[in-house]
Amino acid sequence: MVKKVRQQQLHFNQRVSTRLTYPINRKVIVDAIGKGNGIHIIKQSNRVSLWAVRVENELPIFVYDKITKNPVTVLPKESEYYDYLKSKIFVLSLRDDSQWCNECGKPLALGSTLQCRCCINEICTDCKNSHYISCVILNNGWKTLSQSKKISKGDDE
Repeated sequence: MVKKVRQQQLHFNQRVSTRLTYPINRKVIVDAIGKGNGIHIIKQSNRVSLWAVRVENELPIFVYDKITKNPVTVLPKESEYYDYLKSKIFVLSLRDDSQWCNECGKPLALGSTLQCRCCINEICTDCKNSHYISCVILNNGWKTLSQSKKISKGDDE
């Protein structure tokens, strides 16, 4: 009979090979989560929580088991938690004095302006994905979020 830890390791390796284009050493994920170098997204139970960890210029979301200290799986890009993570990074800007998108330079319309919580830049909704890649992932803006407070579904500011 295979133990739970070994089953989790096998499952993780299978999911990484099917959902990501590069290999990941699970110890890198465990170390990053242990040192707080990731974004805690949500606690699913006393045992399992979701974490976003920067790997290879991406921010994949991992299911982490704190009892076995193992990543269990990596979520597919279609998961609702990726959209949830972005919705917590970008908040609707209520300022009416914004005039230009800091990403593309186009004029901003009232009510469709987003503000990045990492760099406080105001961007249009069309630039949300490109700014997410450039600011949050490539420029380590995620560290700002991981050092502030945990992002959870109960967090409504």
